Order: sequence, then C-alpha cells, then structure tokens
Amino acid sequence: MNPYCATETGYRYGCRCSECKQAHSNGVSKRTQRRKRTVKQRLPFEPIIALFDDESTNSDIADAIGCHPSAIKRYRTEGMSLDIADRVAIRLGFHPLVIWGSEYWKAT
Repeated sequence: MNPYCATETGYRYGCRCSECKQAHSNGVSKRTQRRKRTVKQRLPFEPIIALFDDESTNSDIADAIGCHPSAIKRYRTEGMSLDIADRVAIRLGFHPLVIWGSEYWKAT
C-alpha cells in the first residue's frame, strides 16, 4: 500500500482512489481560494512617462520599452504589475527602485 494514500501527495504519485481524489480536490479548492484573496500590487505608470519628453506618443514609449501601444494605454489606467515594472525599468536602463523608490520596495 502507498504510504501517501488518502493524501494529496498520494494523488500526485499516481494513486486514484477516492480518498486521494478527494484530498486533491480539497487542496485545489484551498489554493484557488487563497489566490482569490491575494491582492496584486500595481505600480503607477506616471514615473515612466516622466522619463520621456512631453511630445512622446504611446507608440514612442512602447518602442522604447518593447511592448504594444495598447499595453501603454492599459498601464496608464491600471498601472503595472511588479514583474512588468521590473522588466520595463531594466529595458530603460534603470533599477526599479530608482524609478519608484520606496513605493516599489513596499510593493514587493
């Protein structure tokens, strides 16, 4: 008998008995609920806009950071996730702390 039977680990090792299936189902439900409660931090896009001159268009900014102009519109309204903010800062030759300062530090 599998020592992990009736657990989620047993399911991962290939056991498909009803107890293992139920344990797996419960684990998936718990992780889904935990993910739904997590609030994703977003950073404002204004510090990035400030790095460009006033005549820069969304296309100019998008070319500089390597994304589509429609993404710039979304970043202006919704902000940027920490992962995207990090990539954008590095593409522009800065560390994210230089652009967002303590706001980036608090969000991580």
